[in-house]
Amino acid sequence: MIYKELEEKHIGEIAELYVRTFNAKSWNDSWTIESATKRLLQMLHCDGFYGIVCYENDKLIGLILGNHEYYYSGMHFNIKEVCIDVEMQGKGFGTSILEEFLSRLKKRGISEVYLFTSKEQAGFYNKNGFEEFGLVLTGKKL
Repeated sequence: MIYKELEEKHIGEIAELYVRTFNAKSWNDSWTIESATKRLLQMLHCDGFYGIVCYENDKLIGLILGNHEYYYSGMHFNIKEVCIDVEMQGKGFGTSILEEFLSRLKKRGISEVYLFTSKEQAGFYNKNGFEEFGLVLTGKKL
């Protein structure tokens, strides 16, 4: 696998991956290329942004991104998105890209990493050393 730091030049291909992945079974979202591009660009231009993309045989198979923030106990990182091509899921690529990303964050001086996920996806993160805080998040449509 080849890892590269995520840059704006990757937006076109990662938007396509994002739509394919999150519109598929399990998430059943309704992303378009336009809405995914807007979201990804917004995150990329956020202060403290960092992300990587992963290629296997010249094919984009995954990405992980988010941003750091300063906290009294050190720099924390908020993972905003982890995306693995639906055809590549269940083959260890998610764990590999997460391990690579966490290693890079540690070298950047990050002391803690956080993310929000659904109950259905929590098992993957638990398996990879993340702990649940027991938070209950609710939303309200306006």
